[in-house]
Amino acid sequence: MGRATESKSEQIKYFQTRLKLIADMAASLGEDATSEDLSNLMNQIEGVGVKLNRFKKDWEKQTSED
Repeated sequence: MGRATESKSEQIKYFQTRLKLIADMAASLGEDATSEDLSNLMNQIEGVGVKLNRFKKDWEKQTSED
């Protein structure tokens, strides 16, 4: 997931994949989960938020150029 995604379809696929991974992480948490596990999950979620904002700006820019 390190390479840049440029098209809308690639960006949507990126989010679908990333959110599935995060859901799997959350589902794997059990009673033995640590605060570090929660921090890692929170960082993953925040990373998705950063990407959402970036892609949103890209989409707005594409719309204004059309």
